[in-house]
Amino acid sequence: MKFADAPTAQPAAPWRNAVFLLLLFWIWPSLAPAATVSARISQDTLTLGDSIDLTLSISDGGTVSVPRELQVPGLTIRFSGQSQSTQIQNGQISSSQELTYTLEAQQTGSFTIPPVEVRSDGQVIRTRPVSLTVQAADPSAERKKEELLFAEITLANTTGYVGEMIPAELRLFVDTRVNWQAEQMPSFAGEGFTKQKMPEPTRDRIRRDGKDYHVIAFRTAITPSRAGKLTIGPSEIQIQAQLPQENRNRQRSPLDSFFGDSFFSSQPVKRVTVKAPPVELSVKPLPTEGRPKDFSGAVGSFRLSAEGSPKKIKIGDPLTMKLIVSGKSNFDRVNAPALRDAKGWRAYPPSVGFTPDDELSTSGTKTFELALIPESKHDHMPVFHFSYFDPRLGKYVTLSSDPFPLEVTGTPLQEPDTAAPAPAPSPAPAPSEPNDILGIVHEPGETRPWPRTLPMEPWFFGAQILSAIAVAGIALVTGRPRDPRREAKKQLRRETKQLFAQLHAPTSTDAQCLESACRILQMEDAMESGCPPHTVDVAEAIARRNLDPATRKLLENLARNRTDLLYAGKGAWEPILPPQERAAVIRALKTFAKRHAQ
Repeated sequence: MKFADAPTAQPAAPWRNAVFLLLLFWIWPSLAPAATVSARISQDTLTLGDSIDLTLSISDGGTVSVPRELQVPGLTIRFSGQSQSTQIQNGQISSSQELTYTLEAQQTGSFTIPPVEVRSDGQVIRTRPVSLTVQAADPSAERKKEELLFAEITLANTTGYVGEMIPAELRLFVDTRVNWQAEQMPSFAGEGFTKQKMPEPTRDRIRRDGKDYHVIAFRTAITPSRAGKLTIGPSEIQIQAQLPQENRNRQRSPLDSFFGDSFFSSQPVKRVTVKAPPVELSVKPLPTEGRPKDFSGAVGSFRLSAEGSPKKIKIGDPLTMKLIVSGKSNFDRVNAPALRDAKGWRAYPPSVGFTPDDELSTSGTKTFELALIPESKHDHMPVFHFSYFDPRLGKYVTLSSDPFPLEVTGTPLQEPDTAAPAPAPSPAPAPSEPNDILGIVHEPGETRPWPRTLPMEPWFFGAQILSAIAVAGIALVTGRPRDPRREAKKQLRRETKQLFAQLHAPTSTDAQCLESACRILQMEDAMESGCPPHTVDVAEAIARRNLDPATRKLLENLARNRTDLLYAGKGAWEPILPPQERAAVIRALKTFAKRHAQ
């Protein structure tokens, strides 16, 4: 039995596929869901001073372009965030976007937010206008708000001295029923003082006036830089909170307090500014009577200790002293203790280290380590003293280190005396007549020239002499004992060169340039007088120089500004050395150095 062959399928014509794709391209946009845009506000009534959210919702918009800022007279509208979500339901994919703006009112009245244009895949879609009413704050509502949220500034002392570090605290009180979240760290307003950087705030819960509050404490420490009445604050804290709105129709439930007070949790979230009123601080100047010469501006309470090693050394060997200053104060103004009697000692600049005891660095330990070289015999360690002003006692205090035993051996370093004339050499004895048997006399034979070798060449002999002279010179230079004074001057010149480089550096701050300039003046005077640089008074060093009036005035201003900076502490000065004046300062310092060289 013979079967007929089944017909084979013929491939579709290529033009049919092209037509199908073209029709799909034309029809697909009409099948896709159209983009929709809407605008809404969290509430249609706003109290002056508060803020609400304006939200733009975009569904199936694809690529969307929206304005970042909206302009409405009397209102401030700023873009604050964006979110996007995608859903799949019954095989249909839908996407949505929400753009949030923060709206704040500048005046009362009725406002209309005009349509917002949104561009989506080449289309322009406009929202409907939104109406808003802004009303003045109700005094009773403000009082209720102040009962729920308030802040205050507290000082450890209401009176103090210039340069004294006074702990300060900004406390935010929030009713425990209010849901809230802080937006940023607060700041203190005011002039005439510096403040430490705030660490992370502490949180606590207290009961005040019969109500429970969460207390958030922002801690800092302020240092007055001038005398008189200072105003600390006001301070503002921005938070997001759910506060109750005035709604007389709403009946409070007796179970609200039992279930966490749903009356508060159901309220909209608003941005609220909590203000802390300012407080006054009376600042007294530091007294001039009884001020020690080595006072560097340290104000507080301190302890001084010292230790040295080794306990037995030779003259010319280094002694390492470790000076420890601990206590409570602004340690930016604590300088190295001064050597009481520098006679017989050669001191070098110290290295400095600081270890704080708290987050605000109001207490801690500052360590100075320096090397001293004895130039004569001593039976005790060098004695150092440190002066500061104690605000509790209202007077200056000078601390001294203990004179621990020390054994110094060797010959004191003194200038060599004039050498005595050398004795005249004794005359050589006259040759005596020979009175003994004469030696054997050989008859000369045939003379032959001695063979000429390398050592007999003149140039070889000269090279040997030059080598011997070079070796002797090297031995003389390296074998000569080092002069501690010359080594100290070299060290000071190297440090002075580094300080000039810091003055030229464009990244140096004004305070660094000022400190470098005054340090150069101390080192230049120390190289001439021979005393340690940290004991040099900058003002006296300038007065001793024969300088032209312009240079003298500029350097005296540097010394005066440095004193003000020491009293004010780091971080709160006006620009003292603008870039355009640094060249003049460098020229004045070089003139000062030339007068030293002369």
